[in-house]
Amino acid sequence: MPGFTPGEKVNGHRYVEKAFENGAAATVWVMGEPNPPKDVPVLFVEDSEIALQEMAHEDTEIAVLEMGMSGFGEIEFLSKLARPHYAVITNIGEAHLQDLGSREGIAKAKFEIIKGLDEHGVLFYDGDEPLLQNIVGKEPNLNVESFGFNEDNSLVASNIVTTEKGSQFTVRGELNGEFFIPVLGEHQVKNALNAMLISKSLGLRDDQIHFGIEQAKLTDMRMQVIQSSSGILFINDAYNAAPTSMAAAIQFIQTTHMRSEKWLVLGDMLELGENERQFHEELASVIDESKITK
Repeated sequence: MPGFTPGEKVNGHRYVEKAFENGAAATVWVMGEPNPPKDVPVLFVEDSEIALQEMAHEDTEIAVLEMGMSGFGEIEFLSKLARPHYAVITNIGEAHLQDLGSREGIAKAKFEIIKGLDEHGVLFYDGDEPLLQNIVGKEPNLNVESFGFNEDNSLVASNIVTTEKGSQFTVRGELNGEFFIPVLGEHQVKNALNAMLISKSLGLRDDQIHFGIEQAKLTDMRMQVIQSSSGILFINDAYNAAPTSMAAAIQFIQTTHMRSEKWLVLGDMLELGENERQFHEELASVIDESKITK
C-alpha cells in the first residue's frame, strides 16, 4: 500500500470518471456530493473513509492513498491509520506555508508519513531535495529509495527532450533505457521516476512500466496542452499554483523550442503566509526576458 504526501488538497470525487475510463468497476460516493456518475455501480456512503475501512479485504492487492495535511500531526495520524508498505514524498514545495511556517516545517510534517510505515516498508523520496536528504540521513535504519536528476539517486533521468506530444528521457539505475510520458516538463519527468521506481519494487516488469507511463494523463490545468484552431498553443498550469511549481513551468516555457514566440500570463499564488510578497518578488528573478516575448 503506497502512501503519498502531495502539496495540495484534492477532492477525490473529481478522479472517478477517469478511473472508470481506465477500467474501474465501481466507486464509493459520499451522499450529498454533487454530480455522481451514471450507468455505473455507485455505493453511496455517509463517510468514505469508514466505508473503505469496512470494505477492505485480504484479497485486496494494492491501495494507493493520498495523505493531505494542513498542520503537524495530521500525516502521522493518517499513516498510522493506513499502515503503508511503501511511502512516497514527491517534493517539498511551498503549499501549507501559511500553516507550517517554512519549507523545513513542511518537510518535517511530510516526513511524518514514516510513523505508520510497515516494519519492512520503504520510503521513496525526491533525492534532489536537500531538506529530505538531511532528514533521511538521521534515520539510518529506514529503508529508502530515491529518484531525481542527480547521479547518486536510485533512479536517475537525463537527456530530457520535450515536444508537443510529451517528454522523452533516458533512465539509469533500478531501470535502464529510453522512456516516454505524454506530459510536458522536467518536473513531470521526476514524478514519472517516482511511479516507475515504486512499480519496479512492486514487481512489475520493465515492459509493463514502459506501457503504463506512456498512458499517463494529468488532470486539467496541470501542464495541460490546448491547441487552438488558429494555431496558438496554450499550456495551462494554473491549478493551485505555488512558487516551486510556477518556477518549473516558467523554466519549461523558457527552454522549450515548441514555439519561438512565448507569452507568460501569471496569476496570484495564495496561502503562502507572511512572506507571500517575497515569494512573488523572488519568482520574478526566474523570468529571463530574453527568452520570453511578453
